[in-house]
Amino acid sequence: MKYELGDKVKISKCWKPADFCEQVEKMGIEVIKLDEYLRSDEMAGDTLEFEKNEKVPTAENGIIVGVRQIKIKYKIWHLYQESIDTDFGSTPEVDRIEQESAKYEKVYLVATNLTCIRKVSFEDIQFIG
Repeated sequence: MKYELGDKVKISKCWKPADFCEQVEKMGIEVIKLDEYLRSDEMAGDTLEFEKNEKVPTAENGIIVGVRQIKIKYKIWHLYQESIDTDFGSTPEVDRIEQESAKYEKVYLVATNLTCIRKVSFEDIQFIG
């Protein structure tokens, strides 16, 4: 079933932003030293995966007010390239941390009251009427 704008629904779980600092500390890394850790030799060519959003249980009724794509997970890694001299000039040295890949999911926006809009996955919605 596809939900349309204005449908009354009951939701069992919703997405909320994940705590980045908590995820880093679970890996045994100090947040302020994450940059150093990614640049270390033991991380050479490897990635770290983080959750951007996480599901939390809830029991609310609401109305469908929209649809969006949200980022669920992403991977970061350290990129380093020395400058290269060519016949046409030289390429700049690259030394940065960048996102390698990300996973997105389609979510419905559900207004549960006048001041709260929840991001909810299709499987966590039940049609009321």
